[in-house]
Amino acid sequence: EAKYDFDEGFAEHEDDVDAEGEDEEEVDPSRDQELEARLSLAFKVATQNRAGGTMTREQFRQALAALGKVFTSEETDAYFKEAVAYQTDKKHLRASSTERDARGLLRRSLSATFTSAKLRVHFLTEDGFKDYYLKWLTRTVDVAEAQEHFRALVEGAAEIALRATRADDANDDSHIVTNKHLEGMEDTKHTDISEIFIYARDLRRVMVTFSEKLTDEEADQLVRECRPRPDPAAGDGGLERIYFNQYLAMLRDETL
Repeated sequence: EAKYDFDEGFAEHEDDVDAEGEDEEEVDPSRDQELEARLSLAFKVATQNRAGGTMTREQFRQALAALGKVFTSEETDAYFKEAVAYQTDKKHLRASSTERDARGLLRRSLSATFTSAKLRVHFLTEDGFKDYYLKWLTRTVDVAEAQEHFRALVEGAAEIALRATRADDANDDSHIVTNKHLEGMEDTKHTDISEIFIYARDLRRVMVTFSEKLTDEEADQLVRECRPRPDPAAGDGGLERIYFNQYLAMLRDETL
């Protein structure tokens, strides 16, 4: 029996590795690649992975549940209707203002000219499901503003961490490598956003001491929601890192 884990990523296979010499596809750091993969998996699980499968209202509910969403039956019915309308014509669904509801989702409304009778279909394709979810069931974030804030956090954290480690005068291999990484993060204006990162320990320190001045519990929660991961090949003692795409996913708060 197949088992699916919607939180820990997916198994890697040799077939997934690009052949040496082939150009790798450029990844857009503003897109949450992990969330998109989870959406595809949730769709396949709910529709039992049928080729060319489409999603019914009940399968839509199952997919949302698999993603950790908790909505009432009435909300799920309303969202499915919106999703089918949005799939038919994106003009059918528009944000009614810049205000958000209690979950942080944009308030929106169906077009006054829309009626269910106008729909030619009453099911969702995988693209229709993903497009609706990414647009309307995640928090909206100004990516450019988020990038600017992340750069400031990274640079500030690197400066603070370097000051602390130099004061400790630590000179073992992992500290030397860590300091080298931190020195590269002190000024990121000429570095691609996808290449800069902040150590989880340093983000927590900044959020508690400076910046937003969160409580210890709030800072711990924020770091967990970023899902930090170590880079085994970095030589920095396995310190957990947070890249921009992880930070952006936390801001969008896809679990609501």
